[in-house]
Amino acid sequence: MDESIKNLTEGENAVASFMSIDYTDDYSEVNIQVNADEYTQWDNFYALAFYMTGAYYQSFAGVAPDKIDVVVHFIDGDTKEVLSTTSYRDYVNEMESSGDTNHSNESSGV
Repeated sequence: MDESIKNLTEGENAVASFMSIDYTDDYSEVNIQVNADEYTQWDNFYALAFYMTGAYYQSFAGVAPDKIDVVVHFIDGDTKEVLSTTSYRDYVNEMESSGDTNHSNESSGV
């Protein structure tokens, strides 16, 4: 995790808006400090990598599948204002809902 974070915040492949990233010991919460002038909604896609890492860690630590969650906060590094918050649990629920809708349409011939 630390190496991945270093690659996101330093070097030639660093994300322009990311200033620093910290996380809780159980990977249930990730705080990404960003330069608000360079931050875009596209930066939120990086949350997916943290979802997967946190979900795997929590799964191996014995957390029940329906209790696994990773919350990612994008925070203005200067003002400390939370610009966006995303959640693994919300993402999974959304994917399941999308899958159910598509399945229903396929079943009904739509």
